[in-house]
Amino acid sequence: MPLDTYKNILTVLRLENYSSVMSFLNYAARKRVSTDIAKNAVENETRLSTTEHVERLFEFISPLVRDEPDGPSADTIDEEDIEEDQSLVAGLVHLFSNAELEQLFAVCSLSLSLSLSLSLALCQGGTDDGNASQVHDPAAHLLCLPTGRDGPRPW
Repeated sequence: MPLDTYKNILTVLRLENYSSVMSFLNYAARKRVSTDIAKNAVENETRLSTTEHVERLFEFISPLVRDEPDGPSADTIDEEDIEEDQSLVAGLVHLFSNAELEQLFAVCSLSLSLSLSLSLALCQGGTDDGNASQVHDPAAHLLCLPTGRDGPRPW
């Protein structure tokens, strides 16, 4: 595992073919690698300061934030596992850092944008193919909450 060798997710995020190699793994192995990457970042308090870092990170941890075609079905998902995944992903948000406010805003905006693109299916009641979808990103659930008597948020 590159993470075992490099010990730093920023180095792993720069590996061009790592995500391609991950795509050959089964769901359980991809989720394990994703969890290891996220835990490494949180435990080592690795600062994510660029949009490239965040984009690559979300690419690597996709099994933690969205349903995957070869993942478990909705009726077999363990709620405790989802809670652990949500907590881990929420911890990553605290690692976003940049001295330039414009860059920090770009990093946070990208994170929200990536979460939104993964989450709109939940708000709409399913995916494009009509199947129900579960989103594991804790911030994404806030987008589906009603805003009072006006109903759901317009986005």
